[in-house]
Amino acid sequence: MKDDWLQVFSDPSRSKKSVEEVSQDVEGLKLLMEEGAWKSVIKLALKLMMASKSPLEKLQYKVWCIIAKIEMRQYESANSEIKEIGAFDDQKNLYKSYPEFTSKSGSLVPLNLRLLNALIPCYLKRDTRLDCLFSLLTLTQSNSTLFDQNELSLLNHTSLQPIAIGFCEPAELKPFSNRVAFAIINELCNLGEFLPALQLLAPIIKEYPNDFLLLSSMARIYLQMGNIMAAEAILNRVEQDILKSFPEDSESSEGKSQAYILLHTNRGFKALSNGAFAEVIIQFQKVLELDPQNAMATNNLALGWLYNGKLLTAIKCIEDFLTSDFNAHLRFEPAVINLCTLYDLAYHDSLLKKRQLLSQAGRYLPDNFDLSALKIPDVNVVLSTYPNN
Repeated sequence: MKDDWLQVFSDPSRSKKSVEEVSQDVEGLKLLMEEGAWKSVIKLALKLMMASKSPLEKLQYKVWCIIAKIEMRQYESANSEIKEIGAFDDQKNLYKSYPEFTSKSGSLVPLNLRLLNALIPCYLKRDTRLDCLFSLLTLTQSNSTLFDQNELSLLNHTSLQPIAIGFCEPAELKPFSNRVAFAIINELCNLGEFLPALQLLAPIIKEYPNDFLLLSSMARIYLQMGNIMAAEAILNRVEQDILKSFPEDSESSEGKSQAYILLHTNRGFKALSNGAFAEVIIQFQKVLELDPQNAMATNNLALGWLYNGKLLTAIKCIEDFLTSDFNAHLRFEPAVINLCTLYDLAYHDSLLKKRQLLSQAGRYLPDNFDLSALKIPDVNVVLSTYPNN
């Protein structure tokens, strides 16, 4: 099946830029990343790596290759790329080994690459997946002077951030050890280990006791556990603090908009946990009024319509979201999965609906799109009618 799908990705009508169409530098890599052209990211990064004489630049371009492979779920290959670097604190990876970096000390290997290395076992679903993360957490907590603090910012790319329980990590979260802790928290939640996750989150919240996002994340863990009372107590406090900081009649601002997106999102999750599906619709509609591109809100709004017995409205909700900007919104695979599931519920000829979706969206699919999201059992039938195939 994967070989057949290669025909879709090699379609000349696909809208992704090639290496030759972007500037031959980091800005070009960023543009390719934004478009989801991960194969081209690898090609350009390798080209820049070959041309560079700087060991630091070579390492940075290698990180681009590693992230691109992780994005395309080539985890073993990404792991091999990391192993080629050698021991992160080996002599060849220290600044002092290179005369051009006499003013710097520590390792060339950025913190974010260390985090990627620790996350690989999670992507590979190894039994010991948390060991590397806990080792990195211990290291960053006990010896922060070991590292160069000029971190790469690539891990800020949204698709590398956990979304399983709606976490939203504050961008300014410091020190780096807290980012490692957050990665562990998310993996613990993925494994259903909610109590250890809460225990790890507690000291971070102690550092940031008034952070709306962190408190909301704790409440969502309680919701996952089914502890509605504990979750509501936290969410009520967050809501009061938001309304106090940003009264409804106060002047509009970006800060107020983001706070109210969080407020209505929290209300929506609380309503969902209580089975108040009419309220779910109201709250996530309000989120979308403030942020029409919010994929998570769209998904949950469709869920609200479904549980209110409005199956076709739920379908139209996701369809409208996807078709408004295929290039951007196809990256949110849960929306595609849910839409195709709703097609199966609503139509006897659901395969035809999926084929139509592919016909519309095929040229926009990013290189890392999980093709199983389309829930098409016989890909050859679809490809036989795919445009320009």
